[in-house]
Amino acid sequence: MDFCSLCSPRIAEERKRLKLGQEQAGAACGVSREMWGKYERAKAAMGGDVLFLFARAGADVQYILTGIRSSSVTAPDEQLLLEGYRALDATTKRRALAFMLTESGPVAVQKKIKEKVAEQAQTQTTVTANGDGAQAAANKIKNRGKKAVTITGDNNTLGNK
Repeated sequence: MDFCSLCSPRIAEERKRLKLGQEQAGAACGVSREMWGKYERAKAAMGGDVLFLFARAGADVQYILTGIRSSSVTAPDEQLLLEGYRALDATTKRRALAFMLTESGPVAVQKKIKEKVAEQAQTQTTVTANGDGAQAAANKIKNRGKKAVTITGDNNTLGNK
């Protein structure tokens, strides 16, 4: 297996991770959709200029070349969060970390909401759940023939009756 064959599936994987079509990826890197397809099918090798531009679009070039993920590559939204966190004072950083790492963090809250909705669904035809994490669970309940599902979030109704 040659180097191009090793890299081509990882090129496609990175493009998909970035939620780009071949045409979008090609445009970001200054090549046509047809040329991009050749990279992904191992019919052509990416040059340094294309790799550089793909990295600027968020791709993990270390992963493309070696198969080993770089810990330094962050998506644009992750970079924004990181920059915001770094700008916080020490007290606010501690509070933010405590929120994310304890039972009151967003993942734990969503899990508790889903559990409550599922529990109520076993015994009631009307289910009320608070919080954004309940939407998917409430939709499943509604699809099972329950008569009403109401979900409330921050000052607005997310579900429907």
